[in-house]
Amino acid sequence: MSERPHPLAAGASILLVDDEPTIRDTVRYNLVREGFVVTLAVDGLEAIRAVRADRFD
Repeated sequence: MSERPHPLAAGASILLVDDEPTIRDTVRYNLVREGFVVTLAVDGLEAIRAVRADRFD
């Protein structure tokens, strides 16, 4: 991981969908460190709800 945020991140919003908590948390941790805003979903239904409620990049 770099010490500086990723130049494309700049607060870009990402929806991360995965049913494995360890994978979800690890990926989220790394994306946040790079400067992304991350919303988590554990399954497809939760992801659909998130997409309907928010806008992602």
